[in-house]
Parts: sequence; C-alpha cells; structure tokens
Amino acid sequence: MREWKELWLSGKPLYESSPEEDVEMEKLHILNELDYTDYTEALEAHCSGEPESEVDTGSSDDPQQKAETNEGAEPMSAPQTGVSPASLR
Repeated sequence: MREWKELWLSGKPLYESSPEEDVEMEKLHILNELDYTDYTEALEAHCSGEPESEVDTGSSDDPQQKAETNEGAEPMSAPQTGVSPASLR
C-alpha cells in the first residue's frame, strides 16, 4: 500500500499502459500541439493587424490631452437616485 501511495504522489502510473492506450495518448498529444499552433498563429495574426503605438487605451495622465478631449462636451449631471439631499442629514 505504501508503494502505491508513493507512486501516486509522485505522479507515476500505478500500472503499465497497454499499446492501445499509448497510441491514443500520442494522438491526443499531436492534436493538442496542432490546436496550440493554430491558436498562436491566430493570436499573432490578430495582434499584427493593430500596431501598439496607435492603440488608444483611453487612459491618459496628461491634463492637457484630457482638456482637449473634453472640449465642447456638455457637463454631465449627477445621476438621479430618488433620495433628496435633505433626507441624508
């Protein structure tokens, strides 16, 4: 029993696999590699279409740029909550 526990904890199989299982595992390994290759190629194609320098994340710490962005915009009003300020006192 102790040997089984040590084998299990170390990640080793408790029994020998059959040749059919080995073939199936090899097939799964090949398919997983193919899926990963397809994924990385799609990711590269997607990312290569957008140069990072031109992507605007919308976050800027420059106050001048924020002022230019907000020029001509109407001020936003506070959301209506249904609670009057007098009731909060």
